[in-house]
Amino acid sequence: SALSPLVQPYTQGLLTEPFDAAKIPSVLGNFLWFYLGVHGTALWARFSRRRNYALPALAAALYIALYAGMTMFRLELLLETLLSCLALFVTAQLVSRINMDSRAGRGLRRVGSQTLPVYIFHIVLISALSAVVKLTGLMPLLQSSPGVAAAVVPPLLVLPTILLCLTAGSLIKRSPFPWLLEAPSFLVATRKPKQDAAAGADNGREPAADSPNAGLNR
Repeated sequence: SALSPLVQPYTQGLLTEPFDAAKIPSVLGNFLWFYLGVHGTALWARFSRRRNYALPALAAALYIALYAGMTMFRLELLLETLLSCLALFVTAQLVSRINMDSRAGRGLRRVGSQTLPVYIFHIVLISALSAVVKLTGLMPLLQSSPGVAAAVVPPLLVLPTILLCLTAGSLIKRSPFPWLLEAPSFLVATRKPKQDAAAGADNGREPAADSPNAGLNR
């Protein structure tokens, strides 16, 4: 992620949109998070089980301080990755306090299982919205108050964008082309349950404390 801005100037001249099939800067920018998502399940669960309030509050305060420093001194290249890690840690702490069997928890699990359509389609919707802003003449109004626009516009657009992306994904899954949003079988690995989790399920007890899933549904 931190290398992406350094590599981009050397690759953007090779291929330009929409023919940049390699997406080298994007790959570098997202590799860390995809890798952590695949191999960091136990680490995420470990963070989630540590349910104290002091540590996430400290992380949130550090995030705000670093973000303020980043915007004041133009330190995006140095601090973006660190800020992302802090945001993930605070998120893990907050989500772990939600009962996943409640309505809110079930809603989060449903959205979490449908992130691929959002990941794929959000950039298309954002591009379309940018075109609408330019065609309707709203650009000068937004540029006249950039601080207000930055604070108000993103929150107002997040929910509609997510809902539209999920709707597009649902339509595709019900169409003759559901494979567009499904991984090929040869790319889907089967996971064997951990020994302690399997033994706990057979004996009617919860997984051991060091199991990755322990504490997530409490």
